[in-house]
Amino acid sequence: MFVNGTRTLPQLASSGLVQFPGQFPVSRPRGIEFLGPLIELAPCVGQVLFEQRDAALKLVALSEPLGVTLLGRLVDPAAVELAETSGVVKVERDGRRLEARLAHPLYGELQRARLGQLTARRLRGSIATALAATGCRRVDDTLRRAVLAADSDLEPDAALLTDAAHRAIQMLDLPLAERLARAAAETGGFEARSALAHALSWLNRADEADAELTALAGLASTEQQRLAVAVPRAANLFWTAGRPAEAEAVLEETTSRLSDPFCLDVLTAVRGSFHVFQGRPREGAEDGAAALARADLPDLAVVLASFGVVGGLGAMGRTDGLGSVAPRAYAAAARSFDAAAPALGLCDLHMTGLRLAGRLHEVEELGRARLRASRAVHGPMQLMAVALAGHAALYRGQLRTAVRRFREARAGLVPTETQGFAFRCLVNLVQALAMTGDAAAARHALDRTETERHPAAVFFEPDLVLAQAWTSAAEGAVTEAVRLAHDAATLAADRDQVAYAMYALHTAVRFGDRTSAARLAALAGKVDGPRAPVAAAHAAGLAAGDADALLAASAALEEMGDLAAAADAAAQAATVHSRADRRTAARAAAARAHRLAEECEGARTPALITAARPLPLTDREREIAMMAVHGLSNRDIAARLVVSVRTVEGHLYRIYGKLGVAGRGDLAAFLSSAGTDT
Repeated sequence: MFVNGTRTLPQLASSGLVQFPGQFPVSRPRGIEFLGPLIELAPCVGQVLFEQRDAALKLVALSEPLGVTLLGRLVDPAAVELAETSGVVKVERDGRRLEARLAHPLYGELQRARLGQLTARRLRGSIATALAATGCRRVDDTLRRAVLAADSDLEPDAALLTDAAHRAIQMLDLPLAERLARAAAETGGFEARSALAHALSWLNRADEADAELTALAGLASTEQQRLAVAVPRAANLFWTAGRPAEAEAVLEETTSRLSDPFCLDVLTAVRGSFHVFQGRPREGAEDGAAALARADLPDLAVVLASFGVVGGLGAMGRTDGLGSVAPRAYAAAARSFDAAAPALGLCDLHMTGLRLAGRLHEVEELGRARLRASRAVHGPMQLMAVALAGHAALYRGQLRTAVRRFREARAGLVPTETQGFAFRCLVNLVQALAMTGDAAAARHALDRTETERHPAAVFFEPDLVLAQAWTSAAEGAVTEAVRLAHDAATLAADRDQVAYAMYALHTAVRFGDRTSAARLAALAGKVDGPRAPVAAAHAAGLAAGDADALLAASAALEEMGDLAAAADAAAQAATVHSRADRRTAARAAAARAHRLAEECEGARTPALITAARPLPLTDREREIAMMAVHGLSNRDIAARLVVSVRTVEGHLYRIYGKLGVAGRGDLAAFLSSAGTDT
């Protein structure tokens, strides 16, 4: 209520600014006429009932919603009915439970303002005790009970507070997790302090988490306790602190001090996850598989071992060998407080492997499933799921949807970046923007990758190089884009990421590269899934100038689910037909490319731009023209093409002559009027 010279509740009621039915004797509550005789004949009984009604209102104000049955244990059930019929409390059904909520938020503010600190602490303790008596049948009841108990006059219950802190970590309600864990840690419990370290790590406070874990290591007296410290400490150093070398050193030092096979297998699981994220897929898959051979591996270790297997096999192009690995990990994550968020990182690796293999309908379903599962959870976990849905949208060619999801996820994840999710969003955002033709926005986002780059995300570096390639392509520097795509392929091949190498070479083909057919043909038998043979056929068709082969590749890519690549192949077929003066066939292929580009929410790739309006220019002349209208100087163009400035000037002279324009300004106007994206 209002205090310190402002209006009191009776004044508010009498003024008409706020109505409290039945709150004061100025009017009789509606709907409770049957109580009239009781109140008139026994005013003391009526007064007690109204006081109980007010007590119910206070309890609901402190912790809504409250189950009606539970509330009836704390006050007279008739008072609860009176609170509802008076209009200050409303009762709603949630499943099989009836729950009492405040009829208006203002009632809660007024009641909480009236309560003294000691009274509020006593009432919270009463609610917490009543919740305990009900058995806390719902998942969130334990968390609510702990929050109430932490702010009550009850003696601290370290086990309750620790369990609740684990639940808060699972939901990634990290400030609450820290508060509950600190309250539990005041008792000096090992598990409570470990939970506090987890919360600090997820709050992106790596140094504080490491200090807590280092101190906890001094208290560890058994191999199990040493393991319980080493795993979160290594994970904190690897992902949150971004110091992978130190993290791996912690693993090695701990391994040398332990002898229990169970503990050693857990450390092997963690080591497998580190291997794969550091770009060592074969070692990651081997260590992960070795750890997963243990049936009683803890849930978090199952998820981390699956990082190695899913990520490693996916990058090496062996997705057919995943079997039940991912389902086992997702089931483990659903049971474990500290594996729920890492499971989203596993899903990213899983989707990447499926994307490289060309199993894009499975990618889409994974993204939808994660998004559905996150609807009941708010905060970072929901944003991570949004990011995964963005990855799925990009891989399927839904470009503007991807841009929207990446921006939404990054808005909340950047301040609490821990696992590299915000950086992954940024890299894929660059590609999505570039594929829509927004070169300026793509370049701006690409520039930010230098400062946001996560040291633990070596695995995804081929995607970063491909994002640079797509940005160059959007700026018209197609030769540079092809070179960068080949750089990505070489980088991936050197790390045994065979599927990534194949994917990068296919990207070069989409840019118009005619030199990769042989390499892709060699890889076609080494990579599981439909993409590798289709990529090889696409490359062969482009190299041979075979429009029919390009259209066949387009159809296969569309069936596979990669609509953007399908649009590029169709656009390249249209260009081949056009240059052979097969106008009807060219129009049909261009129409197909246009339809697919529209399904991709307005894709504007080099192949689509070329097919949109054929020009009497060679590939090199067209590239120089596009870079010129994007504002690059002759010297800049020469540097990107690795030719002399005089060569660029000669090309521009011929371009102006072929198009009948006088200079750069006229060239930009001509290309714009011709429907060519500039």
